[in-house]
Amino acid sequence: MRFLAAWNLLWFLPVGGAILALYILRLRRRRVEVPAVLLWTQVLQDFQANVPWQRLRKHWLLVLQLLAALLLVLAVAQPYTRAWMYSGEAHVLVLDGSASMLATDVSPSRFEQAKALAREYLQKMPPGDQAAIVLAGARPRVLCGLTVNRSELFRALKSARPAETGTNIAESLALAAAILTPFAAPTIEVFTDGGFAEPRDVDTGRARLQYHTVGSRAENAGIVAIDLREDQNAPGRFDLFAVIHHNSEREQRYTVELWRDNNLADAQEITVPPKSEAPVLFRQLIPTDHPEELRVRLDTRDALACDNTAYVVLHPVRPLKVLLVSKGNLFLETALSLDPRTSVEKRTSPPSAEESGRYDVVVYDNIEPASPPAGHAVLIGVIPQWLPVVPLQAVENSMVVDWHHTHPVMRYVDLASVRLSKATPVLPQAGTETLAEASEGAVMVSLQKPDKRWLLITFDVTTTDLPLRVAFPVMMLNALRWLTAPSESAERGLIPAGGLAVIPVPGEREKVTVRLPDGKTAEVSVQDGAAPFEDTLQTGFYRCPETGYLFAVNLAQREETELAVHSYTSQTGTGASAGLRKVLARREWWQWLAGILLAVLALEWMMYHRRW
Repeated sequence: MRFLAAWNLLWFLPVGGAILALYILRLRRRRVEVPAVLLWTQVLQDFQANVPWQRLRKHWLLVLQLLAALLLVLAVAQPYTRAWMYSGEAHVLVLDGSASMLATDVSPSRFEQAKALAREYLQKMPPGDQAAIVLAGARPRVLCGLTVNRSELFRALKSARPAETGTNIAESLALAAAILTPFAAPTIEVFTDGGFAEPRDVDTGRARLQYHTVGSRAENAGIVAIDLREDQNAPGRFDLFAVIHHNSEREQRYTVELWRDNNLADAQEITVPPKSEAPVLFRQLIPTDHPEELRVRLDTRDALACDNTAYVVLHPVRPLKVLLVSKGNLFLETALSLDPRTSVEKRTSPPSAEESGRYDVVVYDNIEPASPPAGHAVLIGVIPQWLPVVPLQAVENSMVVDWHHTHPVMRYVDLASVRLSKATPVLPQAGTETLAEASEGAVMVSLQKPDKRWLLITFDVTTTDLPLRVAFPVMMLNALRWLTAPSESAERGLIPAGGLAVIPVPGEREKVTVRLPDGKTAEVSVQDGAAPFEDTLQTGFYRCPETGYLFAVNLAQREETELAVHSYTSQTGTGASAGLRKVLARREWWQWLAGILLAVLALEWMMYHRRW
């Protein structure tokens, strides 16, 4: 026999000890004057003893009460045994926990209606069947493993909560199919509003797939995209861009508000065409001397509230100190000096580790550093051995054929047909990201670590036509911003709900605390100067009190804002027809112990009243 909560057995010691103490403690008697003591002989004998304890006597009530305490403690410890049982089917209930399930088009919400349907399904299951519950969100989670215990399933179902994220239904179905692998004729029951593309490439094996749809058509509007960009015509000022989407069949007008640290800063009226979207732009926001919380709020009341607000962090812009290590490169020096907030110092020999620590970025132009830079760095025309790249054969008269258009360094950069007179392409290894490549291999690579970032340009820019293009100064300015900015996705508010946030942690801390949007806190372990944080299930601002790091999480998913309701057809699995078969299952005994406990208490009550 095993126990689900064996530590509860320790409760027998204080409970049993208390019962024994009641039997060996001498009663404290009240003094009463009587005319004669002939009828009170036994009382006098007890009264004459002057110790607070008495000898423990054999008493059947004591035995029954200790037995009742033991049965109670055993029942709380939840004993169980493994036994072969006959079962007709095994079921996995997949509960959609995405943001659209928070919609209130049905009362009280789509998610609560799905839970009611799942509860009804469990109640109608044959007694010998097993079931498990999986919550489908950005990452699927098993709420309850396979069991025949209905009360355990109902408890797990009651504790289920939706998140303000999208849903990965394909991974959820794959997880459910993996749970049901040993069974011959299992079923997967999905309780959802169908707000996702039907997963057609998921192999559910022998399991039959059945959808239970909740929700009705409801009008809704939400913010499906948000971005913060520095104004190219006004350095140091930022433009905030958002996209409003709605599913209404009529043209609608909305008020979009901009809040800065809980103060209303601006508001705009926009018109959104039927079943379409419209952009809104807040221009030239000036940063303060501390990170600011920016909220874009859609002033409307609809079926889904969590997509009516989007969040962005506006970080202060500080002057940059750049060290250019070069024997002379006018193009590079000019490009680095275009931003008036950047001061550039020049030298012809690599700095020491102590000297490089005084600069925000060190640019090595055809001069190789003796050791890996301690901070942010740009390496041009050199490929140090300690970089995680493999140099390939040098080429001549090559050309850039592709580049990473969405990377921050390549924003607004056009490298089409950039000619490379001489270059050494490389093969990037783990931990690096290719930014530009020729037909022979990568020619620009980025490397990001928790406390520093490096940018590698494998060719000498003076042997190309890149410095003659507008793309070159734009690329170098982007590089400086990317090297010195916080995490790009965190700064711009692009971390999707349910995504991974990497919190930089300077120093030797082993753990940090993250304050969630609802005020609760979570403890995160630090690994190599960074704290990976995955519990981004709420939209809003997250802050690390120890470091002051602030980042934003947004829903921004059209599929969730659309609130579409789709009824998908069931899929027949490859399993055999359902029938009784033997399976190894868990049999719990606490119900039997509770019944015996009631019988013992009834016997103790009868003996007590019969005695008196």
